[in-house]
Amino acid sequence: MLIHLTRRKAIMLLLAFWGGLLVLATQPVLGNTGLIEPADSEKTTSLSERLKKRKDELKLSLGESAKQRLAGKCAASQAVVKKLKTRDAAVRDKYHSAYTKMIERLEIVATKLAQQGVSTSGLANAQQLLTDSVNQYLSDAEAYRAAVDDLANMDCKGDLEGFQATLVTARSLREKLASDAALIKTSLKDVTAALAGIKNSLQAAEAGSGRTY
Repeated sequence: MLIHLTRRKAIMLLLAFWGGLLVLATQPVLGNTGLIEPADSEKTTSLSERLKKRKDELKLSLGESAKQRLAGKCAASQAVVKKLKTRDAAVRDKYHSAYTKMIERLEIVATKLAQQGVSTSGLANAQQLLTDSVNQYLSDAEAYRAAVDDLANMDCKGDLEGFQATLVTARSLREKLASDAALIKTSLKDVTAALAGIKNSLQAAEAGSGRTY
């Protein structure tokens, strides 16, 4: 009877995860989720340091004609960036919230399954890959945010190479975020498959015991 109740609880827990029924606001996260909140680079480095780092990484050197062309349009580019900042911030916050809640909810499920005596070894590998994918996204999202802020606020004509390096970096990071999101989607499918395997095993054990759920 005890084993039956344990299986039933585990099955209901898995169904709750898929249905999104676990409310994180009222249920604390159990254990360490493995998520790493990136530091705000604008609080740990100066603008000049960030610009120099980007120029060094790209080994950027503009000729005089290129500088003149950029000087004539960088202010207009900054105006466009400032308009995009608000939209980008809203999208970033939306995905940040969705991804972190997903990892937190998965940690709750994995921990409770283990507490019920259910083997989660297969799930653990998929869970770690998903967590790593989300951490990469969070890191790239912070780097992108800082680059966009620098683009909008810097004296573009005062450091044309710094502006161009930051513009190239921001574009690259924007593409990287799309790649990060695709990897998260793939990793989530692996987690879902692992959870489905656990649920199927539990239901098979229920059926073998002469009970159905």
